[in-house]
Amino acid sequence: MRRLASVLAAVVVLIAPAAATAAVTEHPLPAGSRPLGIAQAPDGSVWALEDGDATIARVAPDGAVTRFPATGFSDLVDATVDLTGALWFTGGESDLLGRAATGATLGPISTWVFGSGCDPSGVATATDGSVWFTKPGCDVVGRIAAGSPANSGHDDFHVPWGTGPRGVAPGPDGAIWFTAYGSGRIGRIARDGTLSWPVPGGLDRPYDIVTGPDGNLWVTESGGAGAILRVTPAGIVTRFSQGLAAGANPQGIAASTDGSLYVAAYAADAIARVGTDGTIVQIPLRAGAGPRGVAPAADGSVWFTAHDGGWVGHLTSDAPPARPVPVAAGPSPELGRTVVATPTSGTVRVTLPGARRSFVLRAAYDIPVGSTVDTRHGHVSITTALPGGATQRGNFWGGFFKVRQSRATRLRGMTTLELRSNLTCGTTARAAAVRRRNSLWGSDRRGRFRTHGRNATATVRGTIWHTTDRCDGTLVTVQSGAVRVHDTVLRRTVTVRRGHSYLARNR
Repeated sequence: MRRLASVLAAVVVLIAPAAATAAVTEHPLPAGSRPLGIAQAPDGSVWALEDGDATIARVAPDGAVTRFPATGFSDLVDATVDLTGALWFTGGESDLLGRAATGATLGPISTWVFGSGCDPSGVATATDGSVWFTKPGCDVVGRIAAGSPANSGHDDFHVPWGTGPRGVAPGPDGAIWFTAYGSGRIGRIARDGTLSWPVPGGLDRPYDIVTGPDGNLWVTESGGAGAILRVTPAGIVTRFSQGLAAGANPQGIAASTDGSLYVAAYAADAIARVGTDGTIVQIPLRAGAGPRGVAPAADGSVWFTAHDGGWVGHLTSDAPPARPVPVAAGPSPELGRTVVATPTSGTVRVTLPGARRSFVLRAAYDIPVGSTVDTRHGHVSITTALPGGATQRGNFWGGFFKVRQSRATRLRGMTTLELRSNLTCGTTARAAAVRRRNSLWGSDRRGRFRTHGRNATATVRGTIWHTTDRCDGTLVTVQSGAVRVHDTVLRRTVTVRRGHSYLARNR
């Protein structure tokens, strides 16, 4: 274990380009460290993989840097923190996958050994706690179930030769999505293991992938001039490059709680902030930084690795604070009476209070509070009124819910999305065969939204979160930000942060 003096560990650089300003704190690492993958642990510490000397660096919340050797690894590539707070990391040419507990120190490293030349690269945590990884050298996307012992079995999903899977991420539809760097495609693995290609080709070296706050997939296209891609769950691709330097070679991408995406523009020595409308603003770094990995922080800031410069960066950008978003030129919500529902992709159906039939939502529409919205095959934006004439907006998908909002001043415009449970639970074979559950994804930029399941209410704070009513209780999983969960059975409230979940069990 090696420690750098905290006095020398942080250098603050104020960057003021024409389009954006930002404060970047640099945490230097030894020469030749070449930091690559990065992830934040639940305690606020950040863990960076030093590819150059197979060392893992911890940056504490106070900026102190401590380094730990990754014994047995010759290089390190990508990192994720699972739902228990453990750090997982891929070993590239070491043909290893590692796991270690995080805290003030790095716990003992457990390893999974792969075949020679598999070159494990991308790694991500799914909402069920399983860990997924890519092995481009063997054309495999792999899965390790939550709680698996070290070097235990794992599931391999083989893809065609030459696919070269690289980035991997849980999608908004509950499936696992990955980039096919070698063949220019985007792949999807369903919960039952079925492989499909929502984007069957035509991309130029797609690198990393993440689910954005708008419920779409976002991908870095590292080849050619470079671009950022928005991919809907249906596989519709929109390419954005205006504002990104030509040949920027964008690599790592992360979704922040400020509602933006952040991208490591490696060749441009910059971090690019990408809005969900495709607006790109480059934030330049010091020459020679060569950023590669990006990780969101719970407070809305962004951490990244300066691979070529040999340091870990912490960026606090000038992104305007999240504020209520009005609906331009069209229907407007009324506090406690109506909300504006706008379909953003797929098919969204609405059933008005007292109606027997639903209708397909085709444009922004004023719907009364108490309406039921079906987003099991689409995405919807919900805009609601706040006291004083302001509005707020959240995005929701993958579920079936009723919209509720009180006019009570004490609730300050809190909007509740009540899951309409279609659970069928029982011990008979017939009941097991038709067993169902209801769930809902949501993303919000510090508005006043909450989801309400059978056993728990989840109140968000700038978050991407998932609420599921199951036969054993209500599960709330947080992908970004933090959620305050009230367990209505135990009558207690807990805060669930990024990468963690809480199950409010039946009595």
